[in-house]
Amino acid sequence: MNDCHVHSNFSFDSDVPIKSYVESAIQYEYDAIFFTEHCEFIENNKFFENYIKEIEQLKYSHTLFIGAALEVDLPYIERIDKSILKKLDFSLGSFHQLAQNPLEYYINLLDKLSDKDILSSIDALAHIDFPLRNDDIARTFMKLYNSDFEIILYRILKKLVDSNKVLEINISNLEGNETRASMIFYCNIIQKYREIGGKYFCYGSDSHSLADFRLSYINRKKYLDSLKLNESDFVIFKKHKIIKN
Repeated sequence: MNDCHVHSNFSFDSDVPIKSYVESAIQYEYDAIFFTEHCEFIENNKFFENYIKEIEQLKYSHTLFIGAALEVDLPYIERIDKSILKKLDFSLGSFHQLAQNPLEYYINLLDKLSDKDILSSIDALAHIDFPLRNDDIARTFMKLYNSDFEIILYRILKKLVDSNKVLEINISNLEGNETRASMIFYCNIIQKYREIGGKYFCYGSDSHSLADFRLSYINRKKYLDSLKLNESDFVIFKKHKIIKN
C-alpha cells in the first residue's frame, strides 16, 4: 500500500513535519510514501537542500520507502532547472488554472501536454478531475459532459499512454458535495484509459494534514471498490522508474 501525493511543511499550505507522516504511514503499514511538495519552494535553494537532506536522513531508517517528489504546475516547468528533477524519485504534473468552463480547462490542459518539454518533465498527471473541486461545476458537470469532452479527454489520455506516463487517482474530491460527479467522472476516465492501453495508476491522497492522511487510509478500500481498482493497479516511482507492486 502506498501514497504518491502528500504535502508536508515544505509546502506553503501544510504545516505537518515529514517525520509525522512517516510515523503514521508505518502505523498504517504502508510500503511507500512520497512527499510531492509544491514546486515553488525550489526557488529557495537552501530550502530544497534541506528537503532532500531530510528525506535522505529518513529514507534509510525505516523499511517504509520514503520518496522525494515535486508537484509541478505545468506552466511552471519551464522555470525549473532540470538537474533538480533528476534528484527526485518522480515529478507529478498538475494544472491548477481553472478556466471559464470545464471544457476550456481540458483544452488548455491538452495544449500544455502537447508541449514535448512539459510532457517529458513529468512522470504522472494529477488532478484530472480538478474542475470538479468547484461546487457549481460539480453540480452541472454531467449535464455539460458531451462528445466534445470525450474527444479532448481521449487525446489527453492518449498523450499519457503514448509517452508511458501514469494517471493519478486523486481521492481528495471523493468526499463532500462533489463526490458523485467525481466518482462518475473517474469511472469513465479509468475505463477510457484502459481501452487505449493505459495499465498503471498512482494513488494520491493529496494530504495536507494528518487528518487527511488518516481519512484516506480509512476510506481507501471503499474508494478502490467503487472505482473497480485493486492495489495491484498502482505503481510507485524510484528515480523516475515505474516500480510495480
